[in-house]
Amino acid sequence: MSLAEVLRKLMDRPPSYTPGLVSRLSGVPKATIVNWIEGRVARPRRWQDLVRVADALRLSEQDTDELLGAGGHSTVTELGRRVDPGQRLLLESWISWPLNAAPAAAALPMAMTPFLGRADERAAVASLICDVNVRVVTLTGVAGVGKTRLAIEVANTVGARFGDGVAFVALAPITDTALVPEFIAQTLGVTADDNGIRSELLASREQLVVLDNFEHVLAALPTIAKLLAEAPGLTLLVTSRAVLHLYGEHQFEVAPLSPPHVGDIPFDIISANPAMALFTQRAQAVNPSFQLSADNADVVAEICRRVDGLPLAIELAAARTAVLEPEGLLARLAARLSVLTWGSRDLPPRHQSLQRTLDWSLEQLDDHARHLFANLSVFMSGCRLDAAEAIGSPLDATEVLDALMALVDHSLVRNVATPRGNRFLMLETVRSYAASLLDEDRSRLVHEHALHYIVDLARTVERHAHGPTQTEMLDRADDELDNLRALLRWSVDHEESVATATIASSLLSFWLNRGPLFEGRRWLELALRTTTPLPDATLAATLSAAGRIAHRVGDITDAEAQLHQSLRLYEGLADDAGRARTLGYLGVIADDRGDLTTSTTLFNDCLDIARRQHDDAQIAIALTGLGAIADQRHQPHLAVRLHTESAARFDASGDVIGQASALTRLAASQFQLGGSDALDTLSAAAVLWQRSGERSDVADCL
Repeated sequence: MSLAEVLRKLMDRPPSYTPGLVSRLSGVPKATIVNWIEGRVARPRRWQDLVRVADALRLSEQDTDELLGAGGHSTVTELGRRVDPGQRLLLESWISWPLNAAPAAAALPMAMTPFLGRADERAAVASLICDVNVRVVTLTGVAGVGKTRLAIEVANTVGARFGDGVAFVALAPITDTALVPEFIAQTLGVTADDNGIRSELLASREQLVVLDNFEHVLAALPTIAKLLAEAPGLTLLVTSRAVLHLYGEHQFEVAPLSPPHVGDIPFDIISANPAMALFTQRAQAVNPSFQLSADNADVVAEICRRVDGLPLAIELAAARTAVLEPEGLLARLAARLSVLTWGSRDLPPRHQSLQRTLDWSLEQLDDHARHLFANLSVFMSGCRLDAAEAIGSPLDATEVLDALMALVDHSLVRNVATPRGNRFLMLETVRSYAASLLDEDRSRLVHEHALHYIVDLARTVERHAHGPTQTEMLDRADDELDNLRALLRWSVDHEESVATATIASSLLSFWLNRGPLFEGRRWLELALRTTTPLPDATLAATLSAAGRIAHRVGDITDAEAQLHQSLRLYEGLADDAGRARTLGYLGVIADDRGDLTTSTTLFNDCLDIARRQHDDAQIAIALTGLGAIADQRHQPHLAVRLHTESAARFDASGDVIGQASALTRLAASQFQLGGSDALDTLSAAAVLWQRSGERSDVADCL
């Protein structure tokens, strides 16, 4: 029986299910299920979606095997032998494992300095987190008071009590609330769909989730409420300047540090005070000769009081001991804070204190450093040196570097080493302050410079999508994802339609290989909705990318419509490379529908164009499609030949992911022939998958 026949039979059983109901129960898009029922897709590529539908229908293992077999996949038992631990939850209805761990989730940030004081607060919050009746704890307080650091310390303290550990979700870079569900899902190592986070994938997880900087995405609260309701083993620790007002929420206000009133207090007690210890620690980082003593303790205590005990403000003030003695620092700080009027006068005093401290810190810099400081605020997740140079105009490269080093010296910017070079980061509080220094005209100019930089980066990712540096470039896009999001949002809001479309379409390989499919589709849809007509070449590329992602998420109807429209544009432009790519995509869709004749024609047309252009990567893609058709037609000798040439072509172009995929397919064809070389081929594929960072594909090979 075909997939359509089997699925209709199973859905018609009492109590009888509609496609919409199955979609709601399983999380698989309704369009995908309709495509299966109507026979438009005969062999779904993802076994996971079939299993989710089987679970929603409460099928037995035998019925599930029938459904999987009709779709061209292995039985539940066979899948159970080769899936990675992160996918075992999908099969838990039929097979039981001693589940050791949840899928990989974002680890807690590494603390750069020791945690000082707040022992009582840490114990109190930890006690709340460990209370089985508490699901949500929100740390509130003014900017710069240390909410994030306290949350990290608490999570480190209690993390071992949660079977699946701790996940840290940094929300500060998210500027579009609609992206919150997929962002949280991706950080937790699961997937999202049009309905939000696939909560059923978290139903048996026991984990502490830290949601950091929630105050600017409060519109996403329904997502959090749904997550709490459907994943009973999750506990949330939230940092926010605003209370969430979720049912069952426990609020804990984080207070500033309290400097001592020196008087007759013994010096050892004074030096152990958290505010004094923080000042001393930061001062010694910039001036190793600094010592807290009985002679200067009262001055340091007064400095800490002047900034209301806010840790961030204390750090900024202490950084000035590189050039000032405590007495001189206090004199300048006191004079400056007494006359500053930056910011709204109706703000709470502690907010004003932090703002004034930042303003005072900025006043110690030269014009170049102040200029660059404000401009850097356009980057949500920091930047590399070349990005700072791109938005530093009119400063030249040397002036930008000097200004950047000055900002680092004054603790306004942090220089952090990463596997792909140094990045220059701002705390979110500092970045928000820096952004406030840009007037409307200058903000637009700086954003335009940043947008040009991101457009160039996206085009570079596209150029290397099938080359030897593809993994490196995908990693670069990962590093810049928060900046990409922010500048895509800015380009949409400011009707920079060509830039929006160029970035979104050029990142196709990133959306497909690194997972944020629904986010990629959202940006492409926004680009296509523009009221400003796009140039034909840009429109063709955007439609092609949108069609490819629509197909990946199961929307075959939209995928075909967009790809055919793209093909017509490419034909009008006489763009053979674009034609070849789009013909290949349409060939995949025809294959999914079970129309092997049409699929063969489309792949052959794609192959003819690619051979004329000597495009190894596109030749390899067409050969992969033809090899898959040969497998379905039970022509293993032909399939082996096609997959062998495909792997060689991918190798020649330097496409590690493509080569790994071709070798995996080749091994399957070799198994059909009973050849012993299949294991060697599969081992080679596993090595390449590992090199590309695709862990689930490594597990499939093993």
